[in-house]
Amino acid sequence: IGANMFMVGYAYQQGWLPLPLEALRKAIDLNGASVQFNLDAFDLGRLAVVDPDAVKVRRRAAPVADTCDAILTHRISLLTRYQNAQWAGRYAGWVKRVRDVEARVAPGSEQLSKTVAANLAKLMSYKDEYEVGRLYTDGDWRSRLDETFEDYKQISVWLSPPLLAPMDKARGRPKKIKFGQWVLLVFGVLARLKWLRGTVLDPFGWTAERRGERQLIADYEAHLEIILSKLCPDLLPIAVELAALPAAIRGFGATKEAARRLAEDRARHLVERFEDTMTS
Repeated sequence: IGANMFMVGYAYQQGWLPLPLEALRKAIDLNGASVQFNLDAFDLGRLAVVDPDAVKVRRRAAPVADTCDAILTHRISLLTRYQNAQWAGRYAGWVKRVRDVEARVAPGSEQLSKTVAANLAKLMSYKDEYEVGRLYTDGDWRSRLDETFEDYKQISVWLSPPLLAPMDKARGRPKKIKFGQWVLLVFGVLARLKWLRGTVLDPFGWTAERRGERQLIADYEAHLEIILSKLCPDLLPIAVELAALPAAIRGFGATKEAARRLAEDRARHLVERFEDTMTS
């Protein structure tokens, strides 16, 4: 996925792109989709020019889960760490229901089950303040930092926290603020407070963005109810397309909101097709 941006970084470092570094990094940021991932890929491409051996020794990515059982096992572990066993159990229950119905309607098929297993987990593990805290303090991030840099003394983190970050009027989203290493202590507290997520005591849960994240889960579960009640072999392709829509909802802030509206419009169209096919 990062190969294109890796090659842009490689080309820049070779001097093949007549653009300043700041302009390229700004363009990645303005695009708004997987910003940090693309910046990392860009920088890795630059590193491949000046120190290719350093790129070769970087840790390989974990194997991609490609069966329903593999996806289910991975996501149950993820959602348990994200929230708790009950949250993971809610997810596992939905996947089991889908697998049972698909096995009855289309024996041997896992297409719908795999799609639901991946996309429902995506919606149920949205990156909120508690998850950011967990990801920074679970040990993996620090391990990758130590693996990438031989020596460093200070760490800075750029964030756009609710209520604190000023609005960038040109882009219509909050600006990022630079925080020092002390913010890692705050992340540790947030990680331990994840049990507040979704409760009336959740101070972040009242924002429009967090309410929208929870509504996406509820809407997806409602779509699954429709699918499970009406699924037949002829409707399987439509069901898979409907179940796969969350994969297109990416980015943050205004970018994610635009993608969400497009996905909702497509979902309404697919539900109508689903119901029309049943009645015809």
